[in-house]
Amino acid sequence: MIRKNMRDLVRQSRSLYQQKGRRILYLTSFSLQDELLTLLSNHHQNIFILQISKPSLLGQDIEINVTPDNLHKAPFLNSRVFTEPKYPCIGFLVEETTSIPTKISCDQIAADLNQAAFYPSSVKVLNEYIYPVYTDRAVSSLAPPFAKKKVAIITDWFFGNGDAVMVAEVLNSFINKMKHKHLDVDIITRRKTTELLHFLHPECSIFSTIESNSIYNNVLNSQAYEEVYFTPFLLSEPPLFHLSELFAKSLDVPISDSLSIRDRITFPSIPPILQQQLKQPGFKIGFQCYTQDPERSWPKKQAEQFIKLCKQKGITVYLLTPTPFNLQTPKDVSKLTLPQLFTVIHHLDGVVSVDSVCGHIAGALGIPNLTIWGRNFPHLTNPLKENDAYTSFRALSNNYSLVPRDAATQTITATIVFQKVQDLLNNRLMIKNKRISSKDILNWVGTEWVNK
Repeated sequence: MIRKNMRDLVRQSRSLYQQKGRRILYLTSFSLQDELLTLLSNHHQNIFILQISKPSLLGQDIEINVTPDNLHKAPFLNSRVFTEPKYPCIGFLVEETTSIPTKISCDQIAADLNQAAFYPSSVKVLNEYIYPVYTDRAVSSLAPPFAKKKVAIITDWFFGNGDAVMVAEVLNSFINKMKHKHLDVDIITRRKTTELLHFLHPECSIFSTIESNSIYNNVLNSQAYEEVYFTPFLLSEPPLFHLSELFAKSLDVPISDSLSIRDRITFPSIPPILQQQLKQPGFKIGFQCYTQDPERSWPKKQAEQFIKLCKQKGITVYLLTPTPFNLQTPKDVSKLTLPQLFTVIHHLDGVVSVDSVCGHIAGALGIPNLTIWGRNFPHLTNPLKENDAYTSFRALSNNYSLVPRDAATQTITATIVFQKVQDLLNNRLMIKNKRISSKDILNWVGTEWVNK
């Protein structure tokens, strides 16, 4: 039986797939393709590159811009990139739409290209972004040869910064394994995670791309890669896997109980005054109460009460990430970069966080941390809902978890959190200082359920 929410999703997707935006094909010569792509990329995310013998293959509903006479339709371009092309040539197909999600728009374009006798032949990289290349079947692929063979890892579109921290050592093991085979590793991921992945894996090329399944075919068909690894994210049925275990299984590398990330990364510099503050005596804790998911964020009222309780006991609170509301914290480091937060957290006595990136940084560095759970449980993603999943996103180590039975963060009071923080700072809680496994999670190691 199809679940009701899935039926609704299918109906919505079918409706969207029947819609089309305004499609424009920009044609230019091979010598000017990088210049035109650079200009277009400032205004469009979903760009398909075509090696094309004749535009008529694409049908009659495509607007074609090939001469300076058409520049009024795209004032951000210049006439130099519109020299009359000789076929075969390069085309850039874009779709202008506000009502169709990018993913659906891209999947629809890919399907239409396949019907129009184009096939996914390669990828093109510009400014750390991967674009799919489709080739007209009447044209031999004009993709340049690659000097060195590589492998690619493609992350799920739900992959976030906290996930990047959790799987960092698994990815590092895989990278080292490929290095012994004289293969470089490219990581293809969401744009929001590229900065952190660059920091964690400086030896790799990190690319972002269209959030669409259509890119997979292009990566697979590209001559750039010896092999492509798709990393799974959510499991719809048991057994339970921690995300790090799931990645290790997918990439066929062992997973270690020890934490080595702090020994291999170079901690970024932070402002000198902050360095001095972190050396001052007294307990210092990091605090993240907000994430873009409201169901995982802790309400402002509880956050304010918690900060007040810490102040009364002389515990200095460092606000680690921005919030949409004002919090009167003694120290605000929320404007630092994520890599710089590694340096700050490395010098703290503990971290209190919702289910998000700062708790994961603490866990990876071996810093005691407390998680305020909400929409997810340590052993179950989306509990109490029909689309639950058996992937754990718990911090890697030294974690104590407060879990509301009703999956609502507001159930966890400031008083409870403050009591547990005092216990955590004074070593009165049983926490595991090595990697927390799925077995530990199912045995409720370091987990406390909170009733409404």
